[in-house]
Order: sequence, then C-alpha cells, then structure tokens
Amino acid sequence: MAIPLLQIYKVGRYLAGRKLRGDKRYPLVLMLEPLFMCNLACSGCGKIDYPKEILQKRVSLEDALRAVDECGAPIVSIRAASP
Repeated sequence: MAIPLLQIYKVGRYLAGRKLRGDKRYPLVLMLEPLFMCNLACSGCGKIDYPKEILQKRVSLEDALRAVDECGAPIVSIRAASP
C-alpha cells in the first residue's frame, strides 16, 4: 500500500523541524491502546490473570485526545482488540 504524498510531506517536515531544533529524541508514532482487554490467550502474557473489572476498563475519548496532543507525534496508531 502506497503512502499518500501529503503524509510523507507532513512527516518529513516534522522530522526536519526536530533535527533543525537539535532534538536528539522525539516521538514519531503514538501507539494508542484504548482497551485493556484482549481476546487472545498468549502463553506468558499476564493480561488474562487480571480481574474482570480491570480488563473491562476503557480509556475515555477525552483522555485519548489529550494523550495525542501531549505526545505531539505526527502518526497515531490505534490498536483495538475485540473482546
């Protein structure tokens, strides 16, 4: 799948701006996981051992948008596991 030219431009501009400012470390991708629950039972994963009340917690829309604004990364990846 090809990456849109506008996205390439915006990410390139972000990287160039950070380099010109002399920043050594900066976020490129925010990986947001608004659900704690996972429908997999991978061996060695501790998520399935949590109580049901904790597994059913959700991140509110306001908190998710606040995290996006606070991070400042040009790319946001949202991972949602189906219950």
